[in-house]
Amino acid sequence: DFLQGFNTFLFSKESREAALERRHLQQLLVREPWVFGEMYNLAQQEATLTDVLRRHYDLLGKDEEVVEEVERLDGTKGRVDLMFGAVILYPEQDKRVHLIVELKRPSRQIDGDAIDQVQSYAEAVAADSRFKLTNTDWEFYAISNDLHERVRTRSHEKGRPPGLFLSHPEKPIKIWAKTWGQIIQDCEARLRFFKERLDYAPTQQAGIAYLRKVHAEYLPAVLTAQDDSIADGETEAADKSSEDNIQGL
Repeated sequence: DFLQGFNTFLFSKESREAALERRHLQQLLVREPWVFGEMYNLAQQEATLTDVLRRHYDLLGKDEEVVEEVERLDGTKGRVDLMFGAVILYPEQDKRVHLIVELKRPSRQIDGDAIDQVQSYAEAVAADSRFKLTNTDWEFYAISNDLHERVRTRSHEKGRPPGLFLSHPEKPIKIWAKTWGQIIQDCEARLRFFKERLDYAPTQQAGIAYLRKVHAEYLPAVLTAQDDSIADGETEAADKSSEDNIQGL
């Protein structure tokens, strides 16, 4: 139900134009972190890179005070939208994964400026020795509905996973340029297992009802109105990224 409602939130013309990055989109994802993978839990939102380091230490169980600020290469501190953490269990040694997400409102493309912003965070982590030697992978996402053509070309080169913009040659750091279509398609692939066993097919109306019930305070007004014309009408990309993707698996 959330995925159906989220599709409408992102791709219907009225909602896409009204949706704001921090007021709406960010708050929905804080409460639904599984969108990026069931292993993730929210670690921070609206955090400086120094806050990220402190949270990193907390998750590692390191009782070490962070005194010196973490800065980007230009000397600024920066502020990340969302940080998620996960632990992947291996027989030899568990690995941690930190996901830093930079959001742009649905009506804005991921362009060179957005990628530069995310890359500055990745460079700060790579350059600061306090982030090293902890068996931790760092993933940096820039996400919106669409990618600028130059970003799309760079992040979809042959021989690389779709969306991978840059991989550090020596450190476990990757920068991704993703569309919500890609993210939702990944979710739907995981959802297929449950759909087959529950015999449940969510509708746009059920999805919007879910958002209103659970997340009403973080929706633009066009989705909180009781008029269901948005759900009944066509959304520009929702149908394309839902049932067609599942049927094609």
